[in-house]
Amino acid sequence: MQVINTAKIVLVNSNLKQLLIIKRSSTDTRRPQQWDIPGGTVEPDELIEKGAVRECLEECSITIPEESLKLIYTTRDIVDNNKILVNWLIFSGFTNQDKVVLSYEHQEYKWVNLEQAIKLIAYDRQKLALELIYQKKLIPELFD
Repeated sequence: MQVINTAKIVLVNSNLKQLLIIKRSSTDTRRPQQWDIPGGTVEPDELIEKGAVRECLEECSITIPEESLKLIYTTRDIVDNNKILVNWLIFSGFTNQDKVVLSYEHQEYKWVNLEQAIKLIAYDRQKLALELIYQKKLIPELFD
């Protein structure tokens, strides 16, 4: 069975006390124009934290030290007629940078509070993770 790791970052702006959401482009093949959090597929021989940091840099031009990432949520699913196991790992990360330069994969960004992110993100796996973060206050800096 093929294994795919997907790493995402709930990227918190320490000054604003808000998190970054990015809107996928209209040409995206999977979820066009849906709000998302930074991250994506980890390369086969790449450490998961390195993949999360790389994806954040590629998508938003924001560098996060990998040692500062904290794993806050994980889930997995078997897809494609039992051929692929997908692991979703969601980390928290922090930045003081509020300027975002988006890649071609995204068309818009917003710094929002956690409740706004939950309302705007439609993808069930991310929405569930954000709801759990809210319920359990897993990122205390968002509740100050």
